[in-house]
Amino acid sequence: MELTIQIVHIWNETIGQDQSGINWSQLTLNREYLKNCYKILCKETGVFKLNEDDSNVEGLIIYFESIYKYFLEEECAEKALSVVELMMKTISKFSKENRREVNINLDDTINELNHRFLENGVGYQYENGQIVRVDSEFIHAEAVKPALQLLSNPTYRGAQEEFLNAHEHYRHGRYDAALTDCLKAFESTMKIILDKHDWEYGKKILQRGLLIVV
Repeated sequence: MELTIQIVHIWNETIGQDQSGINWSQLTLNREYLKNCYKILCKETGVFKLNEDDSNVEGLIIYFESIYKYFLEEECAEKALSVVELMMKTISKFSKENRREVNINLDDTINELNHRFLENGVGYQYENGQIVRVDSEFIHAEAVKPALQLLSNPTYRGAQEEFLNAHEHYRHGRYDAALTDCLKAFESTMKIILDKHDWEYGKKILQRGLLIVV
């Protein structure tokens, strides 16, 4: 419970609470972002309202409050992590699209979230717009983070998507699918490197053959 409350504090210090009803105005920049987040969560969980006491009138819903209430009461760790991931994406988008109006240091926000995860012994981190599972701090620091940093280059966009999909499968225990996407990411990365250097290789060559060419 301590961790979830700490996370809500992070949200409140960044995107903050929106206003509803007669108090709402165009100056409440965060409302549309939080509304979108709320609707995505409703769709993903198969409900019309996140909480029973949410108003049936959209204009009267305080989206920030509804989201954090749902988050604090959610007992399924995977669903709770999905809320964290979506809220962090929402905060990132809100910050980037309103640079002149708001002052949010995204790096500090992400670092604080990851510190809270580590502090509470939760084996997850928020990296490249996604919650990833961390089974070993050493492997994460020495292998996963450098890989994510490399793949963040637009040149490796396809490989990055496959690598992040592999993490998503791994997080949900779909290990066969995780391995498949990992191999796809590796193959895509090797081919991008070979193309970058104009090195010739067979288009149907397997991963081992790609390593030999490199």
